[in-house]
Amino acid sequence: MPPARLRTRRPWLLLHRGCALRALALGGATAALLLSVSCSSTVRRARPRAQALPAATVTLPAVLRGVIGAEATLRGLEPLLVSGYGLVVGLNGTGSEDIPSPVRAMMEREMALKGVGQETMGMGDVTPTQLLNDHNTAVVLVQAVIPPGAPKGWRFDVFVTALPGTSTTSLEGGRLWTTDLQPGLPVPGGPQRKKLAEARGEIFINPFAEPPSKDEPETDAIDRRSGRILNGGVVVEPTPLVLLLNTPSHARARAIASAINSRFPRGPGDRKPTAIPRNEERIE
Repeated sequence: MPPARLRTRRPWLLLHRGCALRALALGGATAALLLSVSCSSTVRRARPRAQALPAATVTLPAVLRGVIGAEATLRGLEPLLVSGYGLVVGLNGTGSEDIPSPVRAMMEREMALKGVGQETMGMGDVTPTQLLNDHNTAVVLVQAVIPPGAPKGWRFDVFVTALPGTSTTSLEGGRLWTTDLQPGLPVPGGPQRKKLAEARGEIFINPFAEPPSKDEPETDAIDRRSGRILNGGVVVEPTPLVLLLNTPSHARARAIASAINSRFPRGPGDRKPTAIPRNEERIE
């Protein structure tokens, strides 16, 4: 019985054959697993797409639809208040040395930067402190309003007022030294702000006044502590008008700027075009 003898005498052959089959099965499963992992690693995950922002809606009359006003909003149409502290000279003893400490410190620093007290600037015969203590001078608040879109070199009137609480009695006959004007009200000791304009010139006192009051019949009711400098201010840094797109878009910003420049081309002496697209939502 050869087959029976083979089965009884060589059981190791059957054992090795079973192990081989199990190894092949295990190897196939491992290969399939590795193949699936490899295939899954090569598949790229879809990136989420950025959703476009909904277009801003602007209610306009039918006649204005399709124009620039329907696509953008104009900013910078408000008048701009500028101010600064200045020094009035040439008074006839009607000034004072009464100056709040923060304002005095700021004025002394600014005057030193402008050459007061320096021989090289031709003003070495007097120090800032001596000049501020002279009763022929007075520290004043200088204020003005710059119209919207005023270009560089634009001139405007300036209002000058003696500081409250000081003994300055009159600014009549005085002349304002060059004063830097910055946006908003001045803040002594505060952060340095950008200079937008300068002011200087002879002070004009309004000669017209109300009749004297019954309590003070001898007074002429003319306010000599305040005055005006006609065309005494000049813009040194213009504040541009700005168009802000309702729906940001580089292509739309370029198209709007091109349309504006076609309607208002660059004139003689203009260094820049009328409209410049700064980014996808701002045109200056």
